[in-house]
Amino acid sequence: TLRALLRELRHAAGRSYRDSPAYRHVLAAFRAHRVTSEKLCRAQQELHFQAATYLCLLRSVREHEALHREYHGRGE
Repeated sequence: TLRALLRELRHAAGRSYRDSPAYRHVLAAFRAHRVTSEKLCRAQQELHFQAATYLCLLRSVREHEALHREYHGRGE
């Protein structure tokens, strides 16, 4: 999920996606909610659900823009 999110951020922001606040927030959230041998993260499933939802949003926006560019302004 993390890799797919970062890939979508790269599509959205271009080459400078690592400088974006969204990139830093996603990495910080995943690092803060990972399960270690010393602590059990109760919100791990919640984080995964939020990440999957955000990934779906990013993909949908990118695909919508591609369809809009392809078919906008063309007649019947």
